Order: sequence, then C-alpha cells, then structure tokens
Amino acid sequence: MLKSVIYFKTYSRLVLISQQNVQKGSKRLPGPNGVGLNKALHGYAKWFKDIYFPGYRSVDNAIDRQWQWFLCNEPLFYWQDAAPSSVSTLVSRTVNAEYWQRQCPLFFPEVNGHTFGSANGKTAGDVNSWTNGWDLTNTTRLIWANGYVSSDP
Repeated sequence: MLKSVIYFKTYSRLVLISQQNVQKGSKRLPGPNGVGLNKALHGYAKWFKDIYFPGYRSVDNAIDRQWQWFLCNEPLFYWQDAAPSSVSTLVSRTVNAEYWQRQCPLFFPEVNGHTFGSANGKTAGDVNSWTNGWDLTNTTRLIWANGYVSSDP
C-alpha cells in the first residue's frame, strides 16, 4: 500500500516530502490512511513541477547537478546509499551504487556521441590510479585534517 508520505533522498540530505495536498494553514488534515494514491501522486507531480524542476539547470538546484556530473564523470562512486542490511535505515535499500549509476544517463544523456566517464568504462580504480588514492603523500598544498583525508571528497 502506497502511503501518502514519500521519502525522497537528495544526495547529501534526506528530504521528507508530504504529498497530502494540504494547503498551508489548513484546519482539515488527512487521516492515518492519507489521501489515497491518486491525490498523493498528483501532489508529488505538482511538487516536482513547481518546486523541484524549475531550478534543475540552475547553479543552485535541488539535486546538486554539478556534483552528480563529477560523480558520474570522474567516478568517485561517493553516493549516499541506504544502510547495510544489518542496520535500520530510512532510505530504501534499492538506493545503492547501481541505482545511482543508473541515474547518470538520466541526468546526462549522450549528446552527439559525448557522454560521462563511467559510461565509457572509467572506474573508481582509474581515479585511484590517477590520484594515488589514500597513498597520496608526495604533494604540496594539501591539508590532512585530523590526520587523514575526510571521507567527503
């Protein structure tokens, strides 16, 4: 049964989106069973069209498209996934590395034969080979915070 609340993950943050079609200041709220599938989907479509999509191509966009390009093109594979099966999670376990990799051609379709790095077979191993991964020691202008490189690129 589809609930009237949909959890939608946007990369570095989890956004709770209520698809109950409730106007601000409304005195009447849906009951515990929500508003039903049709109203919930209509609300989600309205949110997507009016809030999410208008800024999709701007620098200040909801999905951080520039960062997604970096992840798809360079492929760091630094995606925010669901917790391991042994740990409780708010995010669906279908949100994994394969899920995010499938998003890359949706965000960045091939244009005139040009595409992103991971579509051309570039891997995290290639990136590690180029950057020396965790073994990057012969460098200048690099700050090691707390004795190691943060897990956030």
